Amino acid sequence: MKAILKHSITFKDGETWTPGQTIIITINQDRPTVAQLISNINTDYGNYGNYKKVRSAHLYKWFNEFIKFNMDDLEEAVCDGSCPSLTGDNVEPDGWDCKGMPSILLAAGIM
Repeated sequence: MKAILKHSITFKDGETWTPGQTIIITINQDRPTVAQLISNINTDYGNYGNYKKVRSAHLYKWFNEFIKFNMDDLEEAVCDGSCPSLTGDNVEPDGWDCKGMPSILLAAGIM
């Protein structure tokens, strides 16, 4: 999924990505708690720039496309038969939405 960075991110290695950049975000189904971010996309030459990893539950801090959730939301999702994905779509508690994003329970590492 592509998204525009809304707030700067400073990584542990000291590198900072500034707002306005287009970022590709992917989450591996084997490890839904981690999101891979790719910046400096150059589609003319078929190569990509920097790869960084962040917690998928924190994506809302930097991108408008993702929802913020808290412990109450997680408790409610455990009790219900459905829950929101990271982008707010309704999915199974152990499910993924059509954009390739996991449920909040998967992203939080509960399922």
